Amino acid sequence: MNITHLRVVIIETFICELNAASHMDSKKFDSTGKDEFEIVSGRLFIADPFHLGYPLDLVGKLRELTVSDGFSVPFNAFSHGGLYYTTDREGIGGNHTVGIYRAGDSILIARNDDLITAAEYDQELRKSRQACPYFESPGFLLDSKRIVSEIDYSALQRPLFETVGSLCYLLVGDANKFSVQESAWEFKDPFDDPSFNKIPDLEELRENHKRLERELTKALYARQVLDVPNGIYRVEHKPEEETLILKLVKNH
Repeated sequence: MNITHLRVVIIETFICELNAASHMDSKKFDSTGKDEFEIVSGRLFIADPFHLGYPLDLVGKLRELTVSDGFSVPFNAFSHGGLYYTTDREGIGGNHTVGIYRAGDSILIARNDDLITAAEYDQELRKSRQACPYFESPGFLLDSKRIVSEIDYSALQRPLFETVGSLCYLLVGDANKFSVQESAWEFKDPFDDPSFNKIPDLEELRENHKRLERELTKALYARQVLDVPNGIYRVEHKPEEETLILKLVKNH
């Protein structure tokens, strides 16, 4: 075998390995149809799936998974995680702020924005009536608020950390299975349309965008991971409480 032939073999082998790795990565997002997943690294990751530097083909697959037969499921499980569709009590999707909490062997992912206690609501309602006396019922000014008990309000104010998804979704799962090395991060260029070519300092805008994307991605990987026991976690969705519960049902 001559040097040229050897180089061709090495390159072809390398390309095959890359394709195999890509295929394996893609399979991480295959739906299982179950209500559980497995953690094997002792680390649970909860973050916006569309800002993790994933290869663009995998981002495309994730986007396809966000819609199933014209409607979204609360939790689309994979073998080591899943996509959580964040909704309000009426089942309407939104990019809500959620807090992460521990409750024994369970992890709670609970919406914790726009909170208000009943006493605070009554106080705000009186203020609204004074400010808008010409409205028969000014309560619509507080429609975005969510009334919770004093105990729940206090507890929800103390999350382990908070996060916000995009496209109404969060990725929940084994941190090692869903992490991507920084050297492999890819980000969609928002200025790839030819119409942007006339913008002055376009390259500077591109570089600033890349820098901000990398800073955001580093922050997600650094701050949104929990140490948890390895095992099988069953998923329970409580829409009336706007909460997803991850319950450890089998410890490894």
